[in-house]
Amino acid sequence: MATKGRGVSKASSSKGAGKTSGKKAPSKDSKKPPRVFPVLTKGIEFEFLVPWHFDVDEDGNGGTALAPDQRYRITDGYVIVARHTVATDSSGAASMSTWNAAMTMVRVAIYDVLVANGVQVNVPGGFTIPAFDPTHPRAALTRGAGFLRWNVNSDSSITTDLDAGDWVECVDPPQTEFDLADIELITPVLEANNAASDAEITNAIGILRAHFLCFTPTSSGLHVHVGQGSVLYEEEDLKRIAGVLFAIDVWFQRLHPNHRQNSMYCVSTRRKSFLAHGYTAKQAHDMEYGLLGNPFNNPSITPGNPAPDVIQAWKEIEAASDSRVVLKLLHTFSMSTYNFKGVLSPNKPTIEFRQAAGSLNAEWAVHWSNLAAGVVDWARRCDGNDSADELRAFLSQASLKESSPNTQAFSLINMIRDRFRLPAVADYLERVPGPDHRATPRATGQQARWRENFRRRSGRRLGVMRPRTDWPP
Repeated sequence: MATKGRGVSKASSSKGAGKTSGKKAPSKDSKKPPRVFPVLTKGIEFEFLVPWHFDVDEDGNGGTALAPDQRYRITDGYVIVARHTVATDSSGAASMSTWNAAMTMVRVAIYDVLVANGVQVNVPGGFTIPAFDPTHPRAALTRGAGFLRWNVNSDSSITTDLDAGDWVECVDPPQTEFDLADIELITPVLEANNAASDAEITNAIGILRAHFLCFTPTSSGLHVHVGQGSVLYEEEDLKRIAGVLFAIDVWFQRLHPNHRQNSMYCVSTRRKSFLAHGYTAKQAHDMEYGLLGNPFNNPSITPGNPAPDVIQAWKEIEAASDSRVVLKLLHTFSMSTYNFKGVLSPNKPTIEFRQAAGSLNAEWAVHWSNLAAGVVDWARRCDGNDSADELRAFLSQASLKESSPNTQAFSLINMIRDRFRLPAVADYLERVPGPDHRATPRATGQQARWRENFRRRSGRRLGVMRPRTDWPP
């Protein structure tokens, strides 16, 4: 699946071209036409928790049973699941399958609410995704039928920030326990930096928050996939993107809350990848193609050796023999801040940005996803002489900033505004400077009332659960 040979930087000259005098300017006709890039696309994964409980206990007591034709009811932002709609074991007691069925019912409730408000969503469960529709407005952006519409999935990695002892028996109704359903709400494939796409995200998240009490604990993330629709990145473009993201990793960390800095869910590409440990393009090639044993037997990447600076790292990326070797250089042994593992997939050839904390702040989600896409777009377009100079200037700045973090010569916001040409993102970051306030702004209005009701009814301590009601304005 490697895309070697499709890059433009080494294919710009042809052997059959006639020689030109150094004094004679090339004719207008000899100039290369501007390169046309595939449309850039994005998809966002929102991870969060929604509280729920059964209507009655296993004996049919303890609450008010829902009507036989009711599967669930939404009350004060949480979901009451009708026990009669889910399976029980032979003794009638709740089993793991009962619990899973109830969690699925919460996702069905979210699906129903979104669909009722005009959002196109695949039925939860993944078993009833319609066949690929070539007439769908997004058909040109993906080969996957599941990416044409929104999806409501589960994600067991999303866990509560509270200790197990904080999850106590429900006070009202009695003998019924609250639980939390793990939810991953995924956008369809969307055109990046597009007003209609951003409006669709804002609308769907607004509908969700208007109906459900949502928590985004520290284990949750806001993951952004950036691609070129179903078109694979060209090899030379991929190298430039890899070099830019390797360089900007440390800078982008400042945009996100502290709990994401050393999280197992977003290990730093800059600090933990093979490249960061001194792995060379030659070693990456040999490892990828089975010509090298365990890489940690090689003394050049023994943990503790000096990591390469940005310029040295860029030289190794440039020297990579193909796209697979680029991916190997950026590989970490856990989920990394910039996950390149999917870029050679024919169904979803994307780079996944994993740095952001879980958030249902649609404004931040829009700006962060546009920043991710904007950086990728800028990097892939640095393929001519002038833009190559700009790329080298960026790498030099990144190297200086890394060696002298307190330098005032340039700032990330200025870089976003002037180099990446994303003024709306820069304005937002200046207006809302705190990472926590962007990811989990203070809960207000209905969400705040629902939190208080949930705390009172469940008897649970919610002080550490995000979003919080006690952030300063």
